[in-house]
Amino acid sequence: MNAFTGGKPTVAEQRRMGGDPSICSVFQYFYFLFEEDDGKLAERESKCRAGEMLCGECKTELAERVVKFLKEHQKRREKARTIIDKFHLKR
Repeated sequence: MNAFTGGKPTVAEQRRMGGDPSICSVFQYFYFLFEEDDGKLAERESKCRAGEMLCGECKTELAERVVKFLKEHQKRREKARTIIDKFHLKR
C-alpha cells in the first residue's frame, strides 16, 4: 500500500483535483499486465483524473488481481512438476 501513485496528498485534494495516472506505478501495472480491456483501462484513467477513484481503491484491486494471478500460477507450476521430465533433455 506504499506504492508511488499520481494521487494527491489528501483525499479531499484528490477528489477535487484528480490524480495523474501517467506517473502512477499502480496504473502502469494495470496498463501493462492486469487490464486487457482497453475500455475498462480508459474508464479507470478517466475516473482517476476526475477524482472519482482514489489510489487506495486501485491499490486494493491490483493486490487482489496479483494474488489471483499468483494462485493460478502456483497451481499450474504444481501441475507442471508432474510432466516436466518429458521436456528435459537427457544425456
